[in-house]
Amino acid sequence: MAALAQPDNDTFMWFYEGADAIDRKTVDLIQAAGQRIWIKGPDALISPLLPELQAACERGVQVIIIGFGTGIQDLKRHPDMQVLPHEGDATVSRGATDVMLTMTTDFDGVLISTRVPGLAPSASYARNRSIIYVVQTLLLHEIYLAEMLTSMGDEIEGRFGKGLARLRKKYRPPGMEKHVLEGS
Repeated sequence: MAALAQPDNDTFMWFYEGADAIDRKTVDLIQAAGQRIWIKGPDALISPLLPELQAACERGVQVIIIGFGTGIQDLKRHPDMQVLPHEGDATVSRGATDVMLTMTTDFDGVLISTRVPGLAPSASYARNRSIIYVVQTLLLHEIYLAEMLTSMGDEIEGRFGKGLARLRKKYRPPGMEKHVLEGS
């Protein structure tokens, strides 16, 4: 029982509310990164972070961005920064993905922030190794998918539809993004 009463320092989830608190935590994580930063989100949420991401590249940190939006081509600010278009063309929008930023730094932390118009910006941060592993695996699969769609997009879309529409129809639950977009 004593072990249950004293959790390890990495078992907690922290919650941030408000743009200033989220921005401060995001920048702190980028500045502290020593090996890698993987980040996924719309260009509008990534653009304000570009000076810090560029500085991370200059420190030798691997920076991989999975981005979408019309300004994705403007995200690459350093020769070592890798920018991959989400799902091969960066134009796919799913509602919730337009307002979410997901970032992992090294193997130390994961931050997921949401900025829904009309709702207070919020974010969750975790240092739990299992949570970090799951999110990094999801981002790694996003990287794989972006690479595959960039090189084999016509063939994949021929089989599964534009934006993988047939797969989405088969597997995606209706209203999946509702809780994010409505804050419920």
